[in-house]
Amino acid sequence: MGKKIVIGAGLTGLVASYYNQDAIVYESSDRIGGRIFSINDNNNIDMGAQFFSEYDRNIMDFIDSLNLSHQLKEFQLKNFSAINREKNFERHLTDFSDEEKIELKKFKDITEIIEEFENDELISSYFKDWYNRQVGSEADWFIDALIRMITFSDSTKISAIYGIAVINSFFETCFSFSNGLSEIISTIHNIRSHNIYAKNRITNLKIKKRHITSININGKKMDINKNDKIISTIPAQALEDILENKDDQLNKTLKEIRYVSCTTAVFNTKKTCFPNTTGSVFLNTKITAAYENKNKFTMNKLENENGTIVSFIPDYSHNEYQSNNIAKKELINIYPDLDNNITERNVMHWKYGLPICSPNLFKNQKIIMEYKPKNLEICGDFMGLPSLDACVETVRKVNV
Repeated sequence: MGKKIVIGAGLTGLVASYYNQDAIVYESSDRIGGRIFSINDNNNIDMGAQFFSEYDRNIMDFIDSLNLSHQLKEFQLKNFSAINREKNFERHLTDFSDEEKIELKKFKDITEIIEEFENDELISSYFKDWYNRQVGSEADWFIDALIRMITFSDSTKISAIYGIAVINSFFETCFSFSNGLSEIISTIHNIRSHNIYAKNRITNLKIKKRHITSININGKKMDINKNDKIISTIPAQALEDILENKDDQLNKTLKEIRYVSCTTAVFNTKKTCFPNTTGSVFLNTKITAAYENKNKFTMNKLENENGTIVSFIPDYSHNEYQSNNIAKKELINIYPDLDNNITERNVMHWKYGLPICSPNLFKNQKIIMEYKPKNLEICGDFMGLPSLDACVETVRKVNV
């Protein structure tokens, strides 16, 4: 076997380096971790990915292999409220009517035997259509809130199989770390740091006869032979950007995969805003959700009643400064008491926030596997059900 080169040092790239001890990892930015980024101050805030569930077995097993399972902290998504100010609507996510309880029980009963369904139907159907057809429409507010909070999209745009996974996470135990998900990143980096190189940008992947024949690393050409293996772990459109063959089917397909860009804006405040819940999902504002980091895993308030509000703004055009101002304005509109009570702020913009898991994504995954070069493995959340679990699962599947 020849050399192994991993493109990208996000979670997927670091998992690939863990399973391939002789692989060299190149990261174009000056930071490893990708969409996992924790601010480890007194509040330990995740600016990117937030959690995973007990049924995300790939990442659970991987964390166990890192001997980190004992550090996992449990929390529930049930401590949120859904708010629609235009309709004067506010409901706790567990505040169900009798009719809604019956409907959600039906949903759980159906999804418990989901293996007996034709997966083609779940993959090709949009979630909202499938849910209304198979389950009902009494709990539409709840479905819309969960989808909006977790995917930054809505239930009319994602596939049924993905929507089912998202809604089921509400009924499951979720996990993170007291120090944030960067605990995973730092642990792998401590093991593989000698093979990970930041500020090394790979470009100009040249393909000839279904093989990558050369790449550039910081502008310097490196020849690649058929026995070498390139493992791409970067977002679909980022990979499309560095492939030289712009007119072939692989490039066209990668370009079709869409992402929701997102900004995470964090505000330190002089007072708490959500005294009875962890946070809220907003159904009619530019913010999808906001939670108060009193303590991510308990309902305890911070000392001196101070708060830290973490808000999420999906956007396609705003820069960090604009998104930060949008978040502040929207929060003050919702909670006027916040005006003049914000003491500090932090913001992170994610160009590739989360792949939009429409039915077309699964068609594109098959085309990518059919047309990719033989010495290129393509991993990442856009090659599975978009999640942290897919980052691990797609690496395991290629079995490099």
